[in-house]
Amino acid sequence: MNSWLADAGASTEMGHDMGHDMGGMMGPEDMTALQSATGAAFDKYFLTSMIAHHEGALHMVLMIKDSNDPKLLTLRDNIIKTQSAELETMKKLLG
Repeated sequence: MNSWLADAGASTEMGHDMGHDMGGMMGPEDMTALQSATGAAFDKYFLTSMIAHHEGALHMVLMIKDSNDPKLLTLRDNIIKTQSAELETMKKLLG
């Protein structure tokens, strides 16, 4: 992705941090809670956090719909395919 940005003459800096306000991103409190959890509580916390993270990725990738770049469209399609499959697996594990 960095090479795509470089080819386009765009900055690799995001202009913001990857804060908790972005869909599915864990904040410091969440990371501390996950690190403190054990056993089934850890498994549940990890899976619910990863489900939210994957759902956020699927939401974000929808922004690529207007791109004319075939590389980005392929990336979008691959993200949708893999993240959706992983979501199904995690939801089954959580259930």
